[in-house]
Amino acid sequence: RMLLTCFAKQKQIATKLRSATTSAIKDTLDMPEPSSTNLQEKVTDKQNPDFAQPVPLDVLIQHKYIQPDINSLSCCLMGCVFKASLLSNGHLQELNGKVFSLLQQWLSNCWSTLGHQKKVTRKQSYKIVLYKNVSLMTYCEA
Repeated sequence: RMLLTCFAKQKQIATKLRSATTSAIKDTLDMPEPSSTNLQEKVTDKQNPDFAQPVPLDVLIQHKYIQPDINSLSCCLMGCVFKASLLSNGHLQELNGKVFSLLQQWLSNCWSTLGHQKKVTRKQSYKIVLYKNVSLMTYCEA
């Protein structure tokens, strides 16, 4: 019971922190709001919002939530940090020049580098991968 209470408090703190981080990011970057509808609504299944998918990288770039940059994407798997550059078309490029069209392809490749064959979902990849040290999921929820 005490563990559940502790977990609930951690969840509350994480939610408040995520909210504060999102507004701080918006204020810092002075990003314009999308013109007519929320970006997440464009990729949400209207029948069942639990199956909503994160906004594609090229759409986030188009709406200026994120910008193409060298080594702007990173993830930490099993204590190893992987970095990739974000290209203007939403693709990712590793330091060795290999290009991936999908975030989950790059993340699966990172896992295979560590000797694990893991299939990663789009939603998982947006939670794990950071854009300039902030989870990509944060930009989708903004």
